[in-house]
Amino acid sequence: MTRTPLRPPGSAPVGLEIVTYGAAPSQSGPGLALLRQAEALPPQLAKEAVWDSPDIVVDNVALFIARYHAENKEGVEGWDSTSVEQLDQLPDTVVVTVSLWEKDAAGQPVQGPEFMRTIDLPVRPFKLSPEGKGGPDCGEGMTVQQCMETFATQLAQVSSSLATAIHDTQVQVPDQCWNPEQPSPELQRLKVLMGGVPGFDAAECK
Repeated sequence: MTRTPLRPPGSAPVGLEIVTYGAAPSQSGPGLALLRQAEALPPQLAKEAVWDSPDIVVDNVALFIARYHAENKEGVEGWDSTSVEQLDQLPDTVVVTVSLWEKDAAGQPVQGPEFMRTIDLPVRPFKLSPEGKGGPDCGEGMTVQQCMETFATQLAQVSSSLATAIHDTQVQVPDQCWNPEQPSPELQRLKVLMGGVPGFDAAECK
């Protein structure tokens, strides 16, 4: 589930969505087609995926592996946050490995090189009890952390250099409101960096 679904810049929020990834036999060649489908969150969470109108993310996939990591533990190839064992846990990173079918000199299909990418997940642990009163009181505004989480999808699409600069600056900013009366130099720098993120709208963070 995501509260930051993909949407055109400047459009109104659409609420919670369920995003499902899966694979089906490719219709254009060997291997599989990696599918993605997003739909509004139903009143009751149904874990069975029904492919109504999926988008093809990658075609002719020979290998696709997602390994989930949390708290420096060994990676696992499945993560169910609705299970009893992981009810209050979320992965910190996902390591994705992808390989596509290619053709050799004779025109025969061969598995291409494997590409691996580590994706940091800017998420907070589930809260099973009400929030304490020790955090900043921002009224109807957001904290820095909440603002960053709101635009997690956009942040995941920026260049590695900009992402690194934003991350390094954010860790220097304590948990505070996005728009305090006297912003620190670090927060001002973070706001400037976020202004370079396509789709970022500072008005949403208030």
